[in-house]
Amino acid sequence: LSALDRRIRGELRDELARVHRQTATTALLVTHDQEEALVLASEIVVIENGVVRQSDKAENVYGSPADLWVAGFVGRTNQFRSVCKSKNGVIVVSIANEDFVVSGPLAVEGNEVVLVVRPEEIAISDFGIPVRVKEIRFMGATAQVILTLANGCELESLILAPVARKIAVGIETFIEIDSSTIQILAFN
Repeated sequence: LSALDRRIRGELRDELARVHRQTATTALLVTHDQEEALVLASEIVVIENGVVRQSDKAENVYGSPADLWVAGFVGRTNQFRSVCKSKNGVIVVSIANEDFVVSGPLAVEGNEVVLVVRPEEIAISDFGIPVRVKEIRFMGATAQVILTLANGCELESLILAPVARKIAVGIETFIEIDSSTIQILAFN
């Protein structure tokens, strides 16, 4: 489908998905287009150098990647190193000195982990983690915003265009991250 223009590719992709659902037949699609794979697949197999890294439903491969390689391969990520700490009876991790309550098999006190946050999970806000807007890339209905934390680390946010029109390059603002969207992966 990659040789088609964007509109026709989208229409054909939607038609293929409809036919696949209606016929309930098995089909194999080999693609490097992640959006195409996420839309069309009932199951995605992520392979690196002939080794299956993860095989699961599309939403699980994207939302709960098996490891850092899969997380980075399927979609864009912001990654932060952290150490799990016990605080008031719960396990917390930190991003830019802000604590987030987490759970899961890797959420063990003293565990070094990598926190993965997808760009669409980072919201521009009136409070939260302070950032400076470094760049705004208008993409139609959305905008990709490159932000800089106080420690100099850059991160990416994907926001709706009307929100992007309320900010400008160089301003200081804040971001919010919902702790339930933070993926905790093993530090390699």
